[in-house]
Amino acid sequence: MAGRLTQRAINAARPPKTGQFFIRDGEIRGFALRITATGSRAFVWDGRIGGRMVRITIGQYPALSLKDARAKAMDIRHEIAIGHDPKRVLDEQRHQPSVGDLGRRYIEEHSRPNKKSWREDDRVFRTYFRSVGLHPENPRVLR
Repeated sequence: MAGRLTQRAINAARPPKTGQFFIRDGEIRGFALRITATGSRAFVWDGRIGGRMVRITIGQYPALSLKDARAKAMDIRHEIAIGHDPKRVLDEQRHQPSVGDLGRRYIEEHSRPNKKSWREDDRVFRTYFRSVGLHPENPRVLR
């Protein structure tokens, strides 16, 4: 697409029969709307970071407006221009431990070896964070 990505183009676009296709913005290099065969629409940025091709999903449409997605695409380009890697930052954030991971670790590494009341800690975790506690039928096995 030679011109600017517009709301009219987004509304008029129909999903492909298979796979996905992109409506690219002619103003912000790398910025596009991805439309899948299921009808899902998401704003993306494609480009090179440190010599490798990457795709960063900016956000789902219509939850994220075109104006906000365009601003985020500019932020991504700015981060790359000053030498940062926004893709690496996003990947690191995705791999942070969850509450469940921390709860299981607490029970196994602290509560169980050091407290007689470790089962109560486990019960509390299972009550408030269902996927955290030890397996109810076999307390030696984590869920």
